Amino acid sequence: MLMMMVENVEDQSKFMNNDTGYWNKYYKNHFIDEASPFARFCHETYLERPMRMVEFGSGSGRDLRFFHHAGHEVTGYDTSEEAVSHIRKSYPDLDMVLGDFSELDAIEGLDIVYSRWTLHSVDEEAGERALKWCARNLPESGLLLIEVRTVNDGLFGEGRSVGRNAFVTDHYRRFIIPEELKQSLVEMGFDLEYFVEGQGFSVYKGDDPVLLRVVAKRSARPVEM
Repeated sequence: MLMMMVENVEDQSKFMNNDTGYWNKYYKNHFIDEASPFARFCHETYLERPMRMVEFGSGSGRDLRFFHHAGHEVTGYDTSEEAVSHIRKSYPDLDMVLGDFSELDAIEGLDIVYSRWTLHSVDEEAGERALKWCARNLPESGLLLIEVRTVNDGLFGEGRSVGRNAFVTDHYRRFIIPEELKQSLVEMGFDLEYFVEGQGFSVYKGDDPVLLRVVAKRSARPVEM
């Protein structure tokens, strides 16, 4: 694997823990109802029938709600107690779990794992652990859907460096090197159906980040992990 362990694990762990407090405060006042452009792209392009899904890091639940109302059976995971509590109270029909998506037990019957803006919110060890979980739990032809900031994004380098390509401003971000992620996914047994880096994917209030969009299909070839 090209994904390497972070250089300063203690620093990284400290800021990752502090991020829970940041997101609890954030989700007291920030909830977006409209589905993200990535969710709509995935649904319209790749989800031809109702599917069993897991979402890594549901946040305000905007995409969780969208997929649920589109007919998919979806479970969301997030570590923010504020976000999970809000979703459970406001949308009791949604399956929302307080938990770390990089520490999940095995789940059978999955078709899709959806991860928007979440792999860059965890350190390299947690990110690789989550991807390996996807490789083990998705069946042949199961899909892994990823949208993530890359090292070519304008925010790269801002804030305090706490590890390889990882920085803290008001919260933690780890920027992804596209070719490294591509190699890791292939080594884990995925075929790349869509792999595009660029801008214009998620413009919000003048912010137009450089993002990588990935649609990876689990192949039939055996992989040892």
